[in-house]
Parts: sequence; structure tokens; C-alpha cells
Amino acid sequence: MLPRLMFRPQTLRPRLTSVPAFVIPRRMLTVTRTLFMTNGEQLIYDKLHGELQPTKLSVTDSSGGCGSMYVVEIEAECFRGLNRVKQTKMVNGLLKSELKEMHGMRVLCTVPPEKAWAQTLSRLDAFSKVDRTHQARTSSGGFLSVVVLLAMAFMVTSELRDFLQYQQTHEFAVDADVQQELQVNFAMTVAMPCALMRVDVLDASGNRQNLDDGITMQAVSRRRAFAKLSGSHSAGLNGVADMHVHDIFAEAGRLRRVPGVREKGLAKPSSLASIGDLDDAACHIEGSVMVNKVAGLFHITAHGHAYGGAYVPSRMMNFTHHIDELSFGPLYPSLDNPLDNTLHVSDDHVSAFRYFISIVPTTYIDASARHLSTNQYAVNEYYKPHSDLSDLDGKPPGIFLEYSFESVAVTVREHRGSVVAFAVRLCAAISGLFVTVGIAHSLFACVANAVSGRRPHVSRGILDSKHATTVHISAAVVES
Repeated sequence: MLPRLMFRPQTLRPRLTSVPAFVIPRRMLTVTRTLFMTNGEQLIYDKLHGELQPTKLSVTDSSGGCGSMYVVEIEAECFRGLNRVKQTKMVNGLLKSELKEMHGMRVLCTVPPEKAWAQTLSRLDAFSKVDRTHQARTSSGGFLSVVVLLAMAFMVTSELRDFLQYQQTHEFAVDADVQQELQVNFAMTVAMPCALMRVDVLDASGNRQNLDDGITMQAVSRRRAFAKLSGSHSAGLNGVADMHVHDIFAEAGRLRRVPGVREKGLAKPSSLASIGDLDDAACHIEGSVMVNKVAGLFHITAHGHAYGGAYVPSRMMNFTHHIDELSFGPLYPSLDNPLDNTLHVSDDHVSAFRYFISIVPTTYIDASARHLSTNQYAVNEYYKPHSDLSDLDGKPPGIFLEYSFESVAVTVREHRGSVVAFAVRLCAAISGLFVTVGIAHSLFACVANAVSGRRPHVSRGILDSKHATTVHISAAVVES
């Protein structure tokens, strides 16, 4: 009878009692096993190898061949992350039927070693894991978890809404534009017949322009025109200052108004004769003119006052007016300006309205890098009735728009927030919420224990008397 040949997995060297030993190269043996196995060893080996796919496996009958006691040494990747008890239970579960026919089995479970770089990273792990068996769950913790989830949903929604909204930045610089002329766009209705008025522009260089021939002056019914203007407001309450840049581009992209065409609900008879009564006569003045880019005075006066011509009696003058539009630069009729759609009522036949306008060159740049050049302006309104005309620096009754140019140009840029900044704010908010709620929960628990006089409970796992369990070992001996 030949002696039995055994193989030790620890040394990978087979042994013989009378046959010389030989060495099997390690690269040829991924799973170690005895060269000659009994039926019991072979059965256990095949079952474990088929289910767990171990990197090393050794099954030895330690009862001398009678099959009553076995030693199983197994190394498998599926054991990673499990404690010794769970690893052993996994093996015992696979060999449940075999354990009924033996006295006991010793199981040694190991995990394949990590690579050098993985071991180095594991030493730097600042987020050590706690096994679920050592975690305690409470109703108060569950309530706080629901609160945290709701607060988290609110914060994420708020941050996402802020991220999707456009942001605007304003840049100020000295106006370097050397443009010689500027376009002035205006449309207004004055409660006087057109034949009694004149429109002029006088600038700081002494240049005077009479605009009667370069603009549209059309007779309208005063009663019908001003009856539809009850919804107008005072000056200074309107403008594009509160609009977003993309809305400004959308409004500016609409169809531009052609002088003499746009109507804002005003009935315009074709001739003064159709009005029928001079007391009901009004004049709609509209047009676009080029003026020198210097301070100037745009004014509407009656004939015979300040300029030559037939003298207009004071009883026929009424400078109540409605400004449909007043803008500087390219005409964008859909954009609102401070004086657009404003109504100004005179309390006397002889009165004067003065507007002091400061013009600021403005460039809008949207998120698509499109440019829109226009001019914003701020306005102060000054009204004087007949009794105070002496304070008007010798100016006659009428409507006077005194404009000047600021030396500062404004650039308004529109952009979205950075994705990185959004992610950083979101992570900071969520992590801060978790930390704050955790600290609050701990402080509340400490205060509650101090008030009730109870000592905080420290769980000792399966050794705790409240959680003690009886472990029944029938045919298996578990060694950790």
C-alpha cells in the first residue's frame, strides 16, 4: 500500500513519508488542495469552490480519515467587508447538510490582501465605517431624518432656482465715444391746436433748429385723446432699470416704430375741420431728429412767445400734455423709458413744464455676448403756473426738456452662475445642515438625560444583557 501524500496550503509543499518531496510552481496553483482527497474532502471542496469562487481553499480531514472532523481554510473576495462571524456563517450555510453528519468543523476565513496602493489609501481613510450591528436607531433620530430631508429638498430647490436665474453686473467707465450727433425720438400729445405751436432745439453751442418741417404734427380730438389716458402715471416711475438684460433684448427685437405710424389708442382725424371745435383741438407731435451731442434744450412753445410769429393769446394756450415716448439713441419702441406714457396736466392757461434730463450711454451684453447700445436717462420734473413764471429765468410758457450728457458710460452684463460655485454652495448647505442637526440632536439628548437623571446608555453589542442571545452550536465549531 502506497503511503498517503498530503499537501499543506501554508507552504505549498507536498509531503511523503517514503517518497521524495517535490515542488509545484505557485503560478500553476491558484487554489490549493490536497493531491489525494477523501470523498468527504472532495464533496466539501467542490461545493465551496463552486459557490464562493475562492482564491485559496484547503479542506483537511483532521479525524484521521473517518470524516467526523474537518479543517477548512478558505480565502475569498466575497468575504471583504464582513466580520468573522458573518464569514463563518456563510460557509456553514453552504455546508448545512454536511454538518449534520460530522462532529464538528473548524473554519478559517480570510480576505485576499489588497494591493500596495489600496492598502496605503485605506490607512488614509478619514471616513471609517461602523458595522450595522453596532448602530442604534431611535424614533427621535428618524424624526430628525425626515426634517433633514425636507429641509434639504427646500435648500436644493432654492439653490437651483438661483442658479437658473440670470445675474447682472454693472461696469462704469469714462465715455470714450466721439460720436458727433445723437438721435432724439419723441411722441407726445399737447392740448393745443397744431397751428398755434412750434418745436425747436437749442444746444449749448448756440445752434438752433426749428423742427416744424422735420416732424409729424397731426390734429386730434382733445376729449377723445385724453379720455383714454387715465391709466398714465407721473414721470420717473417707468424705465428699463428693473428689467433683465434678456428681457431688454426681447423687447428691442420687436418691430421698430415708423415715425407717424404708431398709435397708442388715440383717434386721429385727418384734418382740423373734422374736430369741429377749437376748444376740443389737440396736436399729436411725433418724430426722430438728429441733434449735436452736447447739452441742449428741446422745447415746445406758442407762436409769438420767445420767437417771432403771430402772437397767440394766453386764453388759447394749454400745455397739458401726454408723453408717449421720449428716448435718445436708436429707436426701440417696445422699451420703456422714464417719461414714456406719462400725463402732465396744467392748472392754468399760462404755465411752463421743465424737465431736467441726465443722459447716460448704456451698453447691454446678454449671456450670448450680443450687444445693444442705447441711452438711459434720469429726469426731474419742474412745473410753474402763471403766478410763478418770474422764476423761470425769463423763459416763456411751454414745455422745456433740458438734456445733458454724463461723462460716465455704463455696461450691463448678464451671465449665469458658475456650475462649480453652485456645486460648492449646495454641498456646503447640505453638509452644514447634517452637522447642525447632529449637534442639536446630541445636545438635546444630553439635556434630556441631565433633566431626567438618567445616565446615557452604552451598548456593548451581544454582551449587553438586553441584547444577549444564545448561540447554539451543533455540529460546527466557529473560531474567530
